[in-house]
Amino acid sequence: MRLMAGSIKIGEIDDFSPMLNEAAEWLKQTGKEMWYINELFKEALLENNAPNERFIGLSESEIAGTMFM
Repeated sequence: MRLMAGSIKIGEIDDFSPMLNEAAEWLKQTGKEMWYINELFKEALLENNAPNERFIGLSESEIAGTMFM
């Protein structure tokens, strides 16, 4: 199994945002809300987080996780 992580490229933002939205929904359902949904829209992520603050983790070529600082 090959694992890797790194800053996302502009073209990967379409995969990045939905993963964060899914995590946000799960956190909300468990009573641990962490983000406002509008913070996780693609446009907000591009505007409010520099490219070196957005990370994606891959297992083989599948997205396994995302993170932003």
